[in-house]
Amino acid sequence: MRDKSFDLISLHSYRYAWAERAKTVGMPERFAQQALGHSSKAFVRAYSKKAKVIVPSLEDYEAKIVPMMSAKMA
Repeated sequence: MRDKSFDLISLHSYRYAWAERAKTVGMPERFAQQALGHSSKAFVRAYSKKAKVIVPSLEDYEAKIVPMMSAKMA
């Protein structure tokens, strides 16, 4: 017996949901672009345009940055 609920989910709607989730969690656009198989950023932006993104304050974002090793330490 086939589950009819799967008939309502298309591959296209799955791609939209995946792109929105990727944008929401902060995945770099170029990674989502590669995963979706598009060479154009416009497609990724169109897929993810309904994503809800919370932008952290500059102080919070800076606190998460890992400093690069200086040339002296390398």
